[in-house]
This record gives sequence, C-alpha cells and structure tokens, in this order.
Amino acid sequence: MQPARATMPDMSQDRATYQDVLDADPRFTAELIDGELTLMGRPTYGYNRASSRMSYDLTGSHGDDRRGGGWVILPEPELWLGPPRAPNARVLVPDIAGWRRERFQMDPTAVGHLITPDWVCEILSPSTVRHDRIRKMAIYAEVGVPFAWIVDPIAHTVEVFELVDGRWTIAQTAAGDVTAALPPFADTPFDLGPWWGSPPPG
Repeated sequence: MQPARATMPDMSQDRATYQDVLDADPRFTAELIDGELTLMGRPTYGYNRASSRMSYDLTGSHGDDRRGGGWVILPEPELWLGPPRAPNARVLVPDIAGWRRERFQMDPTAVGHLITPDWVCEILSPSTVRHDRIRKMAIYAEVGVPFAWIVDPIAHTVEVFELVDGRWTIAQTAAGDVTAALPPFADTPFDLGPWWGSPPPG
C-alpha cells in the first residue's frame, strides 16, 4: 500500500461503496471500511525500500513454488473481507500479504481476494500510524488473520503480532541491522539491514 500516505476521508454525505473504490483516482490506493472511503497517497523512499526488499526476500525464501515454497506472497493485494458490494463492506489493501499455498485460490482474472490471509504486513509512515496500527489491525484480528507485522522503516523496527484467543500478542520484535527469524517465517532468518533505506536512528 502507498505510504507517505495522506489519509483523506470521503467528502460526500452518503456512505461510500465499492463503486467509490473503483472510481477512485488511480494515483491513490483506496480502502473501504464500513461505508468510509480512505485514500492513501504516493510512497516515500523508505517505504519503497522496505517493501521491495521484504517482498524479494519473502518471495525468494517462501513464495517460489519451483523451490518448494509453501506461501503465496503478494504486494498490495486488495482484500475483500466480506462481499465488496455489501452495505458494510470492508476492502483493505495491506502493504504485503501472504497465504499458505494450500489455502490460496488462484484466479488470474480476479481483482480482490475473499480468502483471509495467513499473514499481513503494514509498513508505517508518519501519516498512517493510527490507521495502520489501530483501525486496520483491529479488523485483521476480527477476521482472524493469524500473524501481522508492523514495520517502521524510519525506526528500523519490526513488530511481530500473533493472534491468540482473538487478541493480538507481541510474538517477537527486531530492530536495526540484525538477522532475525520472524514468525510465521521463522524457519528462515532474514538480514534486516537491506530493508532500511535511511541511516539508523540516532
């Protein structure tokens, strides 16, 4: 999802629908939560660096079925958490998401995904902290996403959350230029250093 993202509420008096997502300015990423449309703007370099490096590492280690990868890893997938045209539709776009391959339904013509991911990742920017940490994480817990990462490319941190009895618990944290085994991909340690596109925080 686009980070440096200026969150802009829908200005109309009517409840937004999935048609508003389809009609949104293509320069923005559109999300729909209970009748409210939110648009996210263009990404920062720090976001782009973290997103591209993480996607590369995760796809190479877990998403390549030619090498026995057990996951499908997708950048910025459109999640239909319920029918997208329902009155209280929820259409979210995590920065990266993953499904265990046996649960993923392949449809090359589909725009959205009705199957709840097994893992989501949100990469923070200053303008989206509240939206990502509070609003979206609450929905991910409600629909039963087992694991979620919150990545801060400015602070150089990764927080790993695991859903336990319907609530998020901190499973692990990592910071800086370290090598870390992060659930649900703990079988492959990752070098976090290349994920960061800025100098380490002072």
